[in-house]
Amino acid sequence: MSEEIIENNGAVENPTASNETVTPETQAQEQQPQTNTDPNPEKGGQKEEEKKPSYTKIGREIRQKVTFYKDDARNALAREVSESTQSRKAKIVQKQELIEKFNRDLAAIEAEIKALETEIITKSEIAVTGEKREDVLCDVYQTENEIIYIPEGSDFEKGEVIARSQRTPEQQKEEEK
Repeated sequence: MSEEIIENNGAVENPTASNETVTPETQAQEQQPQTNTDPNPEKGGQKEEEKKPSYTKIGREIRQKVTFYKDDARNALAREVSESTQSRKAKIVQKQELIEKFNRDLAAIEAEIKALETEIITKSEIAVTGEKREDVLCDVYQTENEIIYIPEGSDFEKGEVIARSQRTPEQQKEEEK
């Protein structure tokens, strides 16, 4: 077995081969047919076949193949690594920009969805009740017997009256005190 490892020098065997005996002669015949005829017919016509060792496949084994690189090749590989590292960094930056753009676009869409949901709720309530209710900041004015609510910044005489309430005599007496 140790002789076979030295002869194979770490090479991987043919994965499609089965348990078969391979001789260098049969291997050469598979590659190219050779004739073993002697050009000199006087000495017997054909050359005698030399006895060659036969090999029997006994299994498979993974071996490590080592390849050595010269300084020029190593420097070229180092340059390729440096260029690939820079390309990787650029791709990471590009990825982050895409993620940030996606997040901004997603946030904008989410805001639009919330606005639509609010609009749907408001319009649904109006459709069901037949009236619209909203909060309005008002300026409050008081007369002798009523309180008037007008939208903030509107002219008292020309402004739209949001609400009126009557002052009861009890409220008037308390305010006078």
